[in-house]
This record gives sequence, C-alpha cells and structure tokens, in this order.
Amino acid sequence: MSQGGGTVVFSRNTLDGPDQLLSSASEGKAARITDVDADKLADVQFSPFEAFTFAGWNGESVHGYVVKPYGYKPGQKYPVVYLIHGGPQAHSATAGAIGGTRRCGLAGATEW
Repeated sequence: MSQGGGTVVFSRNTLDGPDQLLSSASEGKAARITDVDADKLADVQFSPFEAFTFAGWNGESVHGYVVKPYGYKPGQKYPVVYLIHGGPQAHSATAGAIGGTRRCGLAGATEW
C-alpha cells in the first residue's frame, strides 16, 4: 500500500504462467508491473485447465482445478493423479508455510 493509501502492489498467481506483480490505484484498475520470463515463455504452450466446485462436508464450496495433460485429446483416457493441499492454514509449496513443512499429499490415482 502506498503511503497515501491510493495504490496497492500485489502478486497474481495463475496456472498458465509465472507469478506477476500488479499495481492497483483506488479506482480498482490493475496494471501489470512485471513480465517475468516473457522471452522464455513466448513459445510455451501451457496445458488447458478448468475450474470446478463441489459441496464440502459442511456444505461449503470447495474449489479445484483439472489441469489436462499436454497434447490432450477429447475422448482419450488418461491417468489421473490428484493433490489435496493443506489449506486453509497452509499451501502446497515446499517451504514457507507452517515452519517450512510441506502440508499436502498425493491423494490418489485413477483413470479419467
């Protein structure tokens, strides 16, 4: 947050590229500050993904993503591995959360 309170800088995380820094003035329009690895990623094709939700044990919405394999072809069967993170108190990074412990686990594998 700027000293005058009019601008905030934040990190945006997506599934189709590296984290980027953005800034936003009080009007709410975000502007990208960084373009991390743009030259290295110019010809990279990221795997397609889609968001989904389902009801959790207490009726709350649980959010997830399906990240399809590189070269995905509809109708073809693929092995599936799913990962459950340790949230909301932790995340799936290998360091930094709760004393640097990795609080996520491989939940299972099946065919999709």
